[in-house]
Amino acid sequence: MAHQLSLVSIYDSTTSSVNAVAFSPCGQYIAAARQPFAVEIYNVETRVHITSLRESDEHAAIRTIIWIPKTDGLVGKTLSGYRIITIGLHAVITDWDLELLLPVRSCCSYGGAIFSAALTQCGTRVLIACDDGRVRAFRLWSSDDRHTRDPELEFDKVYACHTKSILSVCALPDGSFFCGTADAIIFRHGPSSEAPATKIKVPGLKKQGPPVSKKRKTGNADSEAEAEAETDAAAEENRLANTADDQQEPQIWALVFIEKHQMLASGDSAGNVILWDVKTCTMHKMFTQHCADVLCLAVGADGDTLFSGGVDTQITVYAYNERNYLKQNAPAGWSANGVKYYHKGDVRCFAVHPNDDRIVSSGSDGILTISRGLKHQNNKRCRTNLILLNIPSWVGSPVVMSKDKTLALCRYRDHCDLWYVPRESPDDTEMPYKLAAIKLKREGGQIVAAQLSPDASVMAIANQKHMRLLRFCAENLEIRSSDQQVQEMIVHAMHFVSNTELLLSHLEKGDTKFRLSRFNVETGEMRQLQHHISDPIIKIDVARFNLDEKLQRRLITLYSLEGFVYLLDLETETIHELPRFENGYRVVSTCASPDFKYLAVFSKGSLYYFYNVEMRTIIAYDGETIHRVPNRICNSNVQIYNAIWYNKDQLNRIFIQTSNNLYAIKIEEELFGVEGKSNREKPATENARINTRQKIYIGPRKFSDAPCIKKYLHQPPALFRASLQHLKQLKSAEPEDDAEVAQQPLAIGRYLGINKSKFLVHMELTAAEGGLKIIAFYMAPPHNSIFHRKRYGT
Repeated sequence: MAHQLSLVSIYDSTTSSVNAVAFSPCGQYIAAARQPFAVEIYNVETRVHITSLRESDEHAAIRTIIWIPKTDGLVGKTLSGYRIITIGLHAVITDWDLELLLPVRSCCSYGGAIFSAALTQCGTRVLIACDDGRVRAFRLWSSDDRHTRDPELEFDKVYACHTKSILSVCALPDGSFFCGTADAIIFRHGPSSEAPATKIKVPGLKKQGPPVSKKRKTGNADSEAEAEAETDAAAEENRLANTADDQQEPQIWALVFIEKHQMLASGDSAGNVILWDVKTCTMHKMFTQHCADVLCLAVGADGDTLFSGGVDTQITVYAYNERNYLKQNAPAGWSANGVKYYHKGDVRCFAVHPNDDRIVSSGSDGILTISRGLKHQNNKRCRTNLILLNIPSWVGSPVVMSKDKTLALCRYRDHCDLWYVPRESPDDTEMPYKLAAIKLKREGGQIVAAQLSPDASVMAIANQKHMRLLRFCAENLEIRSSDQQVQEMIVHAMHFVSNTELLLSHLEKGDTKFRLSRFNVETGEMRQLQHHISDPIIKIDVARFNLDEKLQRRLITLYSLEGFVYLLDLETETIHELPRFENGYRVVSTCASPDFKYLAVFSKGSLYYFYNVEMRTIIAYDGETIHRVPNRICNSNVQIYNAIWYNKDQLNRIFIQTSNNLYAIKIEEELFGVEGKSNREKPATENARINTRQKIYIGPRKFSDAPCIKKYLHQPPALFRASLQHLKQLKSAEPEDDAEVAQQPLAIGRYLGINKSKFLVHMELTAAEGGLKIIAFYMAPPHNSIFHRKRYGT
């Protein structure tokens, strides 16, 4: 059969900056505050996005994230055992319960915008730096007893500091704290005093004026007097310039305490990083490596390393060297030991891993960079891992298509668009166009889920407070409200299982545990399913939904917050858990065979297995139980979004859509259940490949806008040395420079790479005349983003 790929660019993307990051106390999770008003939670080891916490306030600007374990025994066991405190410029402190994925408590600052916050050493209070020049303390627990206390968020105390804004705050183990102001002053407060105990003046950076040159005496009194007057005028200009610079006092953007050396580090708008002695409150050393504002500081896990980042996009590393640490003549003390450029914009936040030397940084480019916090960043063994933030999550597909593949519902943060995708034919060049833009009330917050029924007659759109049902009439192009409306509820995930039935994972008012319900959009009847799942369901997927005219068996895959995956049979309403991968990788996609006998289960790290639905066990395929996709086809950095099993007219393959390519897996029914790996002889044409290494043009990296590719480098499974005469024949047969060469799919064994030139967000399959058509939605990556970096991908 012929294959045809149609790329549809109707999903746009914008760069999302990150203003705050924080590791969980167990070190397994990262929380990142992405602009605008959303907190993304990632797994550190597998680098998979887990869930999002969305602020309903459209003006929310989070600047600090704090993890709070509910009980000491739950640290590191489950994500639902934590609370998250978010604080920002919108002057609101919000307490999130990760078991419900909802804000349970909130309180205003009583002092305007909050620029920074710090958790006290005992973990019972949080200090916030307010715009009115005061530091306020809020209680996080009802009492100090760890066994009987209850979580709360209440105002505790106010500390009068200054008349200017407080921009940074840092807590010490003894209960005291330091705070930095907008006019180059650092105050120290005692644990019980309301007034500052010590005041530190931070020096500014004076600009040096041009050198004043004196003219040689010529013997002429008038000329000498004129020269002296010019010299005095130049000196006066320099003095006035320095006075003006002194009036522009630096702002203290960051403060951090180095407990091992009993020092305080400050970063200001003059680009200075200054070390202060905590006992005497005097300057110890000043570093001027930055040429612009220093926005964030962090102390390494060893206590001898300091990191600084700012507007100039560089990350500077400072290390404390003992005498004879490197060389005998090396000076002891603090020194700057290296500079790295991990980001394409401002470096706005740091977070240090609680158990090892890893450090995460982020900023205006919208990515998280996890690196080893070595003292010497010039070390060649310093590795960097990347987590992408400005791509859609695997949890919910941003695009949903109808059964005939002509209508597409695209979900964005604040609205949804309904697009018409015409059927492609040789005589038809009609382009997709937008039919409608759907917006909900702003009071409900962001849109968290959107679904389109198979016959495109009903649209279900849910925001953070309620769900709305809309009727679509294709003949009149009319959208109206449905007669059956749903009461207020909080939807985590939903999916149409038929034209009239919707499966929901939701919470109603007063619930402390999520519900799994079947909702009939025609009658308005909602029936709750009985289940044993404790954590919330964050994704619902139908195993075979896109290809069948009528489903023979409705198998539903449920993805939970903690990484467990369940298989639901809607006929019997039975639920059982799917096996997990031993390496801890989270299952992100599944697809069922046409006879519903087997289920292909895929994880983040390009691993997959086949599951026997009737026997409820992993079944061997071609002598192996766990399979890995070759790195030449799909590396471990990509994100798997969708998998579809297609079997028709002797074409039995699984098509997988990732964040940077499409590939297919050839399936042979006779290999299921084979314990020993088959030793099939390959044709001589496959084993004998010529390696022409004389003239090779290697194509561009992934996600880059590249010119026409003339040659592709394919590494076949077997190579042999070709004769010189054969190489000359191949060289003479090469196309001209202006001639276009079609891209050849890369095939390795049962795997076939289809396309890797676009950043894909959704894939659909549809039957075409004489072949199979793949419809893929892609978005253009923002300029200078992670997708343009040559170091990412293969």
